[in-house]
Amino acid sequence: MLKPRSRERLRAGLSPNGSKVHLAHADGTPVCGSRVIASCWVRARITCPQCRKARPKKAAGLDDRPHVVGVDWSPMYAAFGRAIAGGAATAPRVKVSFWPVLAK
Repeated sequence: MLKPRSRERLRAGLSPNGSKVHLAHADGTPVCGSRVIASCWVRARITCPQCRKARPKKAAGLDDRPHVVGVDWSPMYAAFGRAIAGGAATAPRVKVSFWPVLAK
């Protein structure tokens, strides 16, 4: 008897330092087995060679997306600065916490 196939939802997730774009599960764990958590979801092509090797068909389907080379955290830092200047004691809610940096 055949087991029913469960569909895997994989997304492009940026590593915390912005060096690689991984193919990651919904919880942020990359399919390559890397120990990072890809917490920043981006619309970008997969740049991790191990992820491309693990799921070549899915990674090739994202090749038309832009090439991301880093993360700009200035929107989050600006929101923190405004909150501190305003005397807030809790972290502010930010709609956009980071901005991906595209290759030129």
